[in-house]
Amino acid sequence: MPKTRHEQLLAAHWRYDPAQDRYAAPGSPTDGTERWYNQDAAWARLQQEQTTDPTPAPPKERQRDPREQEPQ
Repeated sequence: MPKTRHEQLLAAHWRYDPAQDRYAAPGSPTDGTERWYNQDAAWARLQQEQTTDPTPAPPKERQRDPREQEPQ
């Protein structure tokens, strides 16, 4: 049986506040400054996070110039 969006958000460690009917992203502060999302916005952000590459490109100064060739 497929999980609901609510269940999937909770499984992805989003915090749910039933009084507000809002979700806070995992790792967000818990001191009252966190950003709260409605279910549609939280779901969109979760989908975006799952489709982005988790490993960022190295800084420009560490990237190899594609015009340079390996010595033979």
